[in-house]
Amino acid sequence: MIVILFNIIFFKICFLKMLGFEKMTVDEVESPKQSRLGEWYYGKGGYLLGNERAYKELEQPFIHIHDTAKKAVAAFHNGEKDLAENYLEDITVNSQIVINKLRELQTILASKKPAILK
Repeated sequence: MIVILFNIIFFKICFLKMLGFEKMTVDEVESPKQSRLGEWYYGKGGYLLGNERAYKELEQPFIHIHDTAKKAVAAFHNGEKDLAENYLEDITVNSQIVINKLRELQTILASKKPAILK
């Protein structure tokens, strides 16, 4: 699922920027709804899978990641590198939850594919 790939790329970019390879501001951390996953989640994903348990369980960790990314960037710019690292660890844990939920939804969608195409 392409959404999983975009999610992974987003967090890799955040990590690289916070490690100092590139500059990043709090304003550059997009809102959940503006992200690729958000566009899918609040659009086509909701239409196709909105009644699924995994879909409903995806939103909280997904929003939490974006909120935590803003906190991590702010902590980094304030010189609180230990706090920023703690936030990054939290992002890593929640990213895995998001990826697992997306994989569940991918399986569900694949099983529904014939019905959706009719």
